[in-house]
Amino acid sequence: MDEILKEKIITAIKTVINFVDSRHEVACEELSENFYIFTIKTAESSLLIGREGVNVGSIEHLIKMLLRKDALNAPTFIIDINNYRRVKIERLRQIAKSAALRVGWQGKSETLSPMSALERRIIHMELSNSPLVETKSVGEDPNRSVIINPLNQKDSKKNINIDEIINS
Repeated sequence: MDEILKEKIITAIKTVINFVDSRHEVACEELSENFYIFTIKTAESSLLIGREGVNVGSIEHLIKMLLRKDALNAPTFIIDINNYRRVKIERLRQIAKSAALRVGWQGKSETLSPMSALERRIIHMELSNSPLVETKSVGEDPNRSVIINPLNQKDSKKNINIDEIINS
C-alpha cells in the first residue's frame, strides 16, 4: 500500500475515533496480498464495536466514504477494534478449513450459513489454494452463502499433501 494513502486512512480513523476516545492507537498490517487491517487499541471498545460489530462496520463505511476519491487506488481494508474482527476472521478461517476437510473426506458439498460479503471473501480466500475443494457464493443478500464443493481429485491440477492440509 502506498504510504501516503496509508497515512490518509490512519488520519481519517484518528479523526473519527477522537470523538469517542482521544487516547487510542492505530496500527496497520497486511493480512494477505492487497488486503489490510487497521487495528485501533482503545479503552472504549464496547461503544466503538457495538452489538454484533455494527458500530465498527459503520465506522469502516464512514472512513471509506471519506476516502472515496482515493477509492480507485485503495486496496481492500477493514477496521478492527481491540482485535474483535481479527478473532472473527480467525474463527471464519477455522470454519473454512474444517468444512474443507469434511467436504474433501466425504465428497459431498456443504453450504455454510449466510454471511456478509466480507465474511464470504475470507472463506473464499482461505480455500482458494485448497487441493480438496472449490468455493462459490450463492443466493441473494442478506441470505447469500458459500458452497464448498469437492474437487474431483483425478482431474485436479493441485497437488495433495494431506499432512500439509491437516497441519495448516
